[in-house]
Amino acid sequence: MPAAEPEAPASAANEALAWMMTAPAEPVTDSSDQVYADPAVAVDPDEQPSYDALIEYAPPPKRRKMAYAVLGLFIFAALGIGGTYFIYLKRKAAKEVKLPTRPTAP
Repeated sequence: MPAAEPEAPASAANEALAWMMTAPAEPVTDSSDQVYADPAVAVDPDEQPSYDALIEYAPPPKRRKMAYAVLGLFIFAALGIGGTYFIYLKRKAAKEVKLPTRPTAP
């Protein structure tokens, strides 16, 4: 049976929490290698930023021109195929030779 690993000291958990940016509630000392930003400054409610500009934001218009371009390409392709088929039918009809018919006796 393998030997059990010794329990990690309590400071290892605090170091892990500090590394994950969820520091424990104990104060930071000068000898600590943890880096913290300046404490948050209380802001007066009247000095809060206005978010009205974000609410009134209108997204850019949708790209309707691209939809019309794709539609135009489909119509262009359909006309090309239809025109080619029409010419094919006309040439096929021109190649057909009418068989002479016998005159019927009166």
